[in-house]
Amino acid sequence: QPGDVRVGLRSRGRTLGDRDPSVGTALLFAGWCRSRLGEPEAGARDVSEGLALRRQTFGDRHWAVAAARSMLGDVLSHVAGRDDDALRELRLGYDGLRATLDPGNARVRQAGIRLRNYYQARGRPAEARRVADSLGA
Repeated sequence: QPGDVRVGLRSRGRTLGDRDPSVGTALLFAGWCRSRLGEPEAGARDVSEGLALRRQTFGDRHWAVAAARSMLGDVLSHVAGRDDDALRELRLGYDGLRATLDPGNARVRQAGIRLRNYYQARGRPAEARRVADSLGA
């Protein structure tokens, strides 16, 4: 169930609220793991929820939101029928990170690699090469 990770965020009668950035991060990584373990639809729900929390906390132009978009795109790329959504989120994530962080930042590179891998997996070598070139690879 989306949000199950919150159960693990309780400690001694206290719970982290949705405004705590750690909750969004936990949802992002829980969803990514669920996707990798064969539950891409459930993973996409968790990552979407994590993205929504980051947007509420940081606003749309923050690097943490762009990183979450990249992760959502990666997860959606494994959900049947969601290729258009996946590509949109991968592009928004990569472009957002490039606009807010240093080009050599690991998060920028990671988002670029995700986008490049998306293009490669779909037989789009020209687009994959453009992304790789933008990474200096």
